[in-house]
Amino acid sequence: MKRNPNFVEEVVTLFYSDSARFIHNIEQAMISKPNIDYGKLDDYMHQFKGSSSSFGAKKVKKECSQFRECCSAGNIEGCIKTFRQLKLEHATLKRKLETYFQLVKQAGIAERR
Repeated sequence: MKRNPNFVEEVVTLFYSDSARFIHNIEQAMISKPNIDYGKLDDYMHQFKGSSSSFGAKKVKKECSQFRECCSAGNIEGCIKTFRQLKLEHATLKRKLETYFQLVKQAGIAERR
């Protein structure tokens, strides 16, 4: 069996490309105030939650769950507040992972010397 040394980085890249699409779709759906389609928002967030869960992004997943509860209640203010927090958690995770991969690359360069 072949080993792929970039496997983890590829999974992270895929997660972030998918999540960027989810965030964009959710933002577009929320712009349509006052005619918010909570079913569509919930569908997008359900996909985002599944992706986050598979990836192990617990804080992002938690915010996805909270957002879906706000959708069920028809609470747009709650959706907006929770979505803002979700994007913060998402950005924080991305920064941490970028730092991690920079350190891994530096360690790889140091090992080759």
